[in-house]
Parts: sequence; C-alpha cells; structure tokens
Amino acid sequence: MTENGKKQWKDIGKDLPGKKINAIHATENELYVGVYDQGIFLTLDEGEHWESLNANLPDLKVQAILKMNEHLFVGTDVGILKKKQKQPNGR
Repeated sequence: MTENGKKQWKDIGKDLPGKKINAIHATENELYVGVYDQGIFLTLDEGEHWESLNANLPDLKVQAILKMNEHLFVGTDVGILKKKQKQPNGR
C-alpha cells in the first residue's frame, strides 16, 4: 500500500508466511493473498491482521484468486476450487 500521497510504500504483508506472493485479489474492503505453498490469506484491515483460509483447502500452491459475489475461486497446481464465503460483516 502507498501512504503520504503515494510517495511511500508500506509493507502490509510482514505477518504473512513465506515470501512468494503468487496471487492477489482486492474488493472494496477485503484483500486476498495467495502465498505459494502456504495457501490463501485474507485481511479486512489493510494488513494489520491476516486470517488463514486454508481449512480443507486440498492444495496450498495458490496461483490465482477471484471473488465473485459470495463465491471465492482459487486456482492451484491441482485445479480450480470454489468455496462459498460468508460476508465480512457476518451475513
């Protein structure tokens, strides 16, 4: 993320595991990040806190992420997976 009128970059991924970011998807208030061989992570507060979405994910080698409506699509080394996501406000 950039701060100060887009003149400086801020590291918002320092709490993510690993270093190789393969995929990223942003909505209005959600940021999804795919970390190769570590799975998929979500932040709702610009990287202050990260939530792992790896429960029951059969392959952690995430290559692509797309959220459409309430469905999260993840492309991995073994295929395309789909999961229904609850809304961030619990709906």
